[in-house]
Amino acid sequence: IDYMHPAFLYEDGTSKIQYIWDQTIFGDFPPEMHFGSEYSKAQIDEALASDDPLSIVPEQDTNGHGTYLASLAGGRENNEFLGAAPDSEIIAVKLKPASQFMLNQSVAPLGTTDLFASDDIMLGIKFILDKADALNRPVAICMGLGSNFGGHAGLSVIEEFISHVNSRRGAVVCTAAGNEANARHHNSGRIPSTGETQTIEVVVGENVGAFAVYIWNSPLDIISAAVESPAGQLTQRVAFEANVTFQRSLVLERSVVTVGYFVLTDHLIFVQVNDPTPGIWRIILRGDEISSGEYHAWLPITSMIDPNVEFASPDPNFTVVIPATALGNIVCGAYDSHDNSLYVASSWGPSRVPRIVPDLVAPGVNVGGAVPGGHGVFSGTSAAAAITTGASAILLQWG
Repeated sequence: IDYMHPAFLYEDGTSKIQYIWDQTIFGDFPPEMHFGSEYSKAQIDEALASDDPLSIVPEQDTNGHGTYLASLAGGRENNEFLGAAPDSEIIAVKLKPASQFMLNQSVAPLGTTDLFASDDIMLGIKFILDKADALNRPVAICMGLGSNFGGHAGLSVIEEFISHVNSRRGAVVCTAAGNEANARHHNSGRIPSTGETQTIEVVVGENVGAFAVYIWNSPLDIISAAVESPAGQLTQRVAFEANVTFQRSLVLERSVVTVGYFVLTDHLIFVQVNDPTPGIWRIILRGDEISSGEYHAWLPITSMIDPNVEFASPDPNFTVVIPATALGNIVCGAYDSHDNSLYVASSWGPSRVPRIVPDLVAPGVNVGGAVPGGHGVFSGTSAAAAITTGASAILLQWG
C-alpha cells in the first residue's frame, strides 16, 4: 500500500493505517511469523512527518493493485473519488512472491510476479485477525486474488482455512469471483459408463513454452488419461494409481508430456506439456470405473498461463476462482454501473461445493481509485470485492 497517498491521510496529516506487514522486507517481523517487517501507526505517522519517510517505513506498492483496492474499500474523500467506508481504519499485508521452486513448477509466463503461496496468504489473514482482536474491533477482509489451482469444491487447505475464519463473529471475508467467464479456461463433461471415453481439446498457439491442465473428478470414479499431439502421436495410457507421475518425450516433436495422478479429497489428473507443438492437443479420458462420470478441467487463470492457450470447447460455468469457492465468505462478481450490465469477464458459478456463487455483483467496470502517486481507473471483480468490503465494514460498525 502507498501509505503516503492522500486517500489514507486524515486532515492533520496522520495515517488511517493501523498496521502494515510487509512480507518482502526483512526486519522487525510480527510475533510468531519470523519473516517480513511490521510497521505500526506510530511508525507510519513518524515517517509521514519526516523529510525521508522511506527511511523509517520503506513499504512501497510497486504493483498498484493494493493501493487501488484499499482506496475503494476505505479511501478518504478527495476530488477524484470516495471510498465505501471512508472513516474505516486499515490493516495492510503485502505478500511476498512465491518461491523460485513454485515458479519453476508452474507454467506461468516468464516474468510473472503475481504468484503467491497459500501459506503466506493464510498467515496474512491471521495477522489481520490478531491485530483486529488486539484493537477489539470487527474486521472486513478484502481478498482481490484467486487461482485455478484446486478442485473448486471448498476442500483445499486455503478454502478450509477461510471457511473457518468465516465462522468467527465480527469477521467478514469478501472475495473476488474472478475474471474468467470469457477466458476459455474451463471445460467439463461426463463419461457415461465404464470403458467409455471423453476428449478434452486444448488449442495451443505459437511460441508457447508450456501449458498445464488440472482435471478433477469424484473419488468414486477411476479415470485414466492419454495425450495426443497435433501430429497424432499418442502417449501410452497408464492406469490410475495414487501419486504416480509418468513422463514421455515425443519422437517426432520436441514436446515432453507429463501426466500425474493424485488422490486428494477428490481425484486429480495433472497434464503438463513442455515445448508444445502449435495446434490442437487432445487429452483422452477413459472411465476405468464409473459412478457419476462427471469431471471438470481448468487451465491456470489469465496471467498465469500463456494467452495463446485455451480450451476448444470452453464452459463459462464453474469459473469462480479459489478461494472464493470457500464456504461462508461473500463472493463478489462485477457489473457495469454505467449501463447496469454484467461485466463480461465476471466469473460464473456455481462451485463444486455445490454452492450458488457469486452472492452479488458490485461496480467493477471503469471504477476510479487511488494508485501510487495519483489516480487510476480499472475494471475487474477485485474492485467489486473492495467496494463490498467497505460496505461490510459499515455494517459491522452498525452491528
